[in-house]
Amino acid sequence: MEPKQQAGPRRTRDRILDVSLRLFNEVGEPNVTTTTIAEAMEISPGNLYYHFRNKDDIISSIFVLFEQEMERRLKLPDDHKATLDESWGYLQYMAEFLWNYRFLYRDINDLLARNRMLETNFKRIVEQKKRFAMEICRQFQEDGEMEATPEQVEAVCTNIVVIATYWLSFQFVQHPRQYNDPELIRGYLHGASYHIFSILAPYLRGKARQAFDKQAQEYAAAKAAQTEKEQKVKAVCIYCGSSPGHRPEYAAAARAMGKTLAERGLALVYGGGKVGLMGIVADAVLANGGTAIGIIPDALMQKEVGHRGLTELHVVRNMHERKQMMADRADAFIAMPGGVGTFEELFETFTWLQLGYHAKPVGLLNVAGFYDSMLGFMQHAVDEGFLKQIHNDLLHVAPTPEGILDKLANAPRLLVDKWQEKREET
Repeated sequence: MEPKQQAGPRRTRDRILDVSLRLFNEVGEPNVTTTTIAEAMEISPGNLYYHFRNKDDIISSIFVLFEQEMERRLKLPDDHKATLDESWGYLQYMAEFLWNYRFLYRDINDLLARNRMLETNFKRIVEQKKRFAMEICRQFQEDGEMEATPEQVEAVCTNIVVIATYWLSFQFVQHPRQYNDPELIRGYLHGASYHIFSILAPYLRGKARQAFDKQAQEYAAAKAAQTEKEQKVKAVCIYCGSSPGHRPEYAAAARAMGKTLAERGLALVYGGGKVGLMGIVADAVLANGGTAIGIIPDALMQKEVGHRGLTELHVVRNMHERKQMMADRADAFIAMPGGVGTFEELFETFTWLQLGYHAKPVGLLNVAGFYDSMLGFMQHAVDEGFLKQIHNDLLHVAPTPEGILDKLANAPRLLVDKWQEKREET
């Protein structure tokens, strides 16, 4: 009977760890509290504290599981020497494992500063990684496939450990708004294999060097294909008014935009409303067989302004979540005529582009000269030294739906550095 009495608490404890790990990974450990975890599990905080004293206790328990698995994985085969292809595949396998514990690497410095146990034990894992890298080098040297002095091997293995430990943090800095996209981030994680072996490449000889060259070619081809896929516009976020405006040209442009999106196979991402230009665009997309994705806050849905006939309708908690989901689901952004809400959405997205938070093109559908005054004011800001011309030029403008969609489809993806006054094509 005694084992059965203990089974319940153990299951609850495991569930707490599973839910905590998921939340830490998805939103970042600093943004998760014990209350958040308890609410996600639909248990009382007291029930959680029965199993864990605090959040650091949960983190430490998760780390124990991570450490045990790392120790098991950081071992080369006992029955044969690993080839470069096998080692490359092994690193890909490790990338999948690290994805499951990505919060540890995303927030590593903060976690180590706050948790003494993690500080001590993670250092041991780092040392184990280095021994693993040294063993790989030793095997290559024994087979005559690597030429390097002891000092060079030491430096190479140190650099390998640095990349293996901080690669995910680097990717988070590079792609902060894609952090929870499994396909993209896993692809970036797998890229660590190439960069790790690139450190070894100058010292490789014979079959090992040939194998690296082949893997490098395959990686370059895969990366090029992924870049092309990422740059293709498949969904367009439309910002526009919840009123139709006084001039008939505005509604006509909204209908034309919806029809053109559908004809080009582009999904509409918008604020989910059924009124004003928002509703007109969505209705035109649906009438022409297209895909319309709406994101609307619960407060507006309760006021019955949500469009219930959409392909997808996502009801979120607040405006912040709405804008974030719209940005995540879209590959390009267009502002049509609208009011303060449209202006705010446009300039926030444009600011994100200027700061390098994303590289998605942003445009204005300047119907009947609606945005002429605003464009003139932006040029005035350039003339007065508050906006750089290179940044102002990032905003694409056209008077017709076809024209602005063509511009965005052909726009290069740009990484902008506001502070160094330069940009570079990805």
